[in-house]
Amino acid sequence: MFATNVAGTMLCTHAALPAMIERKYGRIINLSSQLARAGVGTGGFAAYAATKGAIESLTRALAHEVASTASRSTRSRRAASTRT
Repeated sequence: MFATNVAGTMLCTHAALPAMIERKYGRIINLSSQLARAGVGTGGFAAYAATKGAIESLTRALAHEVASTASRSTRSRRAASTRT
């Protein structure tokens, strides 16, 4: 899970960022989850929530690092769906 969610995000960012910096334009949109910040009632989500928290931290840090290059890094947190 860590390899897919975190390492995969970092590798894709690493591949795309040089061209974005060269063009002085680009967007990186990382997907996260509400589980990164909210507790859940049942077990089994700790590792997943940790990977999404890592993505949010990476995205915030990257946004600060590349701010002077006119590139942007943002994250989207998917809302939890509810059924009635």
